[in-house]
Amino acid sequence: FNLQECIYDIVEEMKGLQKKEQQVIINFNGHPVINSDKKMLRNVIINLLSNAVKFSKEDGIITITAKTNSDNISIAVKDAGIGIGKEDQVHLFSSFFRAANAFNIQGTGLGLHIVKRYIDMLCGTVELDSELNKGTTVTISIPQIWFRMKTILVVEDSNDIRENTVEILDLGGYKTLAAENGKRGVELA
Repeated sequence: FNLQECIYDIVEEMKGLQKKEQQVIINFNGHPVINSDKKMLRNVIINLLSNAVKFSKEDGIITITAKTNSDNISIAVKDAGIGIGKEDQVHLFSSFFRAANAFNIQGTGLGLHIVKRYIDMLCGTVELDSELNKGTTVTISIPQIWFRMKTILVVEDSNDIRENTVEILDLGGYKTLAAENGKRGVELA
């Protein structure tokens, strides 16, 4: 699915939750089409953006930075909000946990717990960097799920067609082998 489009759609859908003059900036680096679970990643991004909006001031800037390559997907959501004290950070991924400075802000304490569970299911990691009154950055990293795909063998005697086909498949993240004829194709298979 197209991660870049997905992020822009989520930001657009959540504009109604933003406080007065809050801005969400999106930085995207890499190929927008990824191989992962769209529903899980969408829920993760919604949770992270929702927290950033909730815990940031009215004119705060929230930055979503996504990077993709053939092996990994990384998404960081950064705010300049209330931050999280060091003593609370170790408990943040527990269900129903609320940081000491967040009790006056609406929420259930399940958001980061759900994020952690989804990212664990996607064989990834969640990192948190936060300082009181300075803000929080939550970064998730997951592998592209190529291991669920088979290798594609392209057998074509035309160099141009073979190279173009391999290039298109490579851009889509597929592992490819190329052969210029059937005999070579059988050897590679």
